[in-house]
This record gives sequence, structure tokens and C-alpha cells, in this order.
Amino acid sequence: MEKAIAIRFDFSKERNDPAVILELLSGYVKVYQDISELTGTVIGFDKKNLDFNLVSLENGSALIWISCKIKELNEAFFNSATILADSLETNPEVSDADDINDHAEKLSEGLDVKSYKDTSKIKIDPWIDPMLLGQIFQSISALNDRLLDGEAASIGFGYPGEKDFSTFKTINKNFKVNGNVVDMLSKVSRGESYRGKFYVNILANKGVNVWRLEDVFNNKKFSAKILDTEWLDSYQSGETDPIGPNDIIDAQISCDVVVLNGKRKDKFEVKNAKVNKVFSILRNKGRQDDLF
Repeated sequence: MEKAIAIRFDFSKERNDPAVILELLSGYVKVYQDISELTGTVIGFDKKNLDFNLVSLENGSALIWISCKIKELNEAFFNSATILADSLETNPEVSDADDINDHAEKLSEGLDVKSYKDTSKIKIDPWIDPMLLGQIFQSISALNDRLLDGEAASIGFGYPGEKDFSTFKTINKNFKVNGNVVDMLSKVSRGESYRGKFYVNILANKGVNVWRLEDVFNNKKFSAKILDTEWLDSYQSGETDPIGPNDIIDAQISCDVVVLNGKRKDKFEVKNAKVNKVFSILRNKGRQDDLF
């Protein structure tokens, strides 16, 4: 028997309508599936491959076991949901864009990309969309509003039929969203392509095409895939002299520029960057600003 994901709803004895109990359980199952879909797609998996199958429905309790069709993702998805549950304990209220962005950053930083076997699917610098995460938060908040005293939902990872729930992670029943996330967030995500100059902060080893770059003009640091394979092969084979700490590459890149609304002004991130063409290396043996 393979491990699966458990969603449990501990309901009050005052609940007399089984349809309502199953409705609330289904609501938390939907929340878990939405979290898994969000984290799965941002690291590069196709949404249509992230469906879940019903493994079992426990008799005598509101407990359901489900499993992703890509079984290797089950534990990683559970870890993501656990990170989010911990984050909801730390910050149990969402009132503005910064609250959502903070939760999104924690979830993004905690993504366990190393657990995926097919690393070719993994995106560079996975980014959690705050708007989609905010909509999940609204679902959790709406479910929590319907809970009676003593009720709670929790998630676990183990073998169907287990009766030890001590390791289950409880979803904060006091978490709430104050307002509408659509009103809180103003997100602009645009694709850009431009020729620029970049410092190379981290060089990749031979055979690896992901480098860490820094834009000379705005000091924004980001990871990028080098798609100019002819130039990369030449560089990694030693035909081109190594790039020094003060050298600059003149290159054409494409990327997504994400700007988020919030109290922090001029906040933007460069995501999914690709170096499409390297034109030249500008050599500089002096300080970094000697070329300008």
C-alpha cells in the first residue's frame, strides 16, 4: 500500500445534518487540491496532470484519503500545505497585499523542488501568484466562518486506515481574510525582451545552463537559463576566457516582470528569465563602475 494524503474534519456532536458535514469536508479537500495545483504549476507541471484520485473514505468519521496521479508529488504537496499551515499560525489575518505577499514568499521559499525526480520540468525561481493564493485564503476563511466550537480541519500524510492522528497538521480555525483579495492586490505581470548588460554573480558548472545574473542598471539579481547553446558550449569548453567578477556580459534576455501592490514601493521581481543571445563579454580589470 502506498502513502496518501488525509484530510480530516473533526465535527461537533451538535451537527445533525450529514450533508453539511460532508460539504465542509469537501471544502477543505478542495482547498488542499487548490494549494497542490498552485504549487505544482508554478514549478512547471501541467495542470491537467495534477488531478487527485480518491483512495478511501473512512467509515465513522469525516476522514478522506486522496492521492495525486503523479504519486511522487504527494509528499512534496503535503510539505507545501504544512508550510502554509504554519504560516497561517504565524499570521492569522490577511488585511492587505503585504500579508498575502508574505505568505506567498514563505511558500515559495519552502518549495521542495529537490524531491521531484524529473528536474527538467522545474522552473527557475518558482513564484507563487499572490492573487491565486489570496483566493485560496478566502476559501479557508469562508470555511472557518462556518465552524462550530471545537471543530477543526487537519491534514496528514501516511497509510490509509491509520488511526494515529497525532502527526496531523491542524489548519488554523481562527484564520480570516478581512476584505476582498481582488481589492487588496493589483498585480502586473508582463513579458519583456531587451538587450542589457549584466554581472555574473554565480557561474554554472560545465553542463549546467542556469546562471545567477545582476542587471547593471537596476541592480536586480535573478536566475536565468542560458539558451544560447553555441556560446555556452564555447565558454564551458574553455574556448572563451573565464568571466571575472568585474566583467559584464552584453546579452539579449526575455523574462517576466512582476510588480506587486503593497506598502513596499517599487517592488518588482524578475522571473523565468532566459538569455537568448550573448553578444560579447566586456572585460574590466578595475572597479565595476570603471566601464561607465
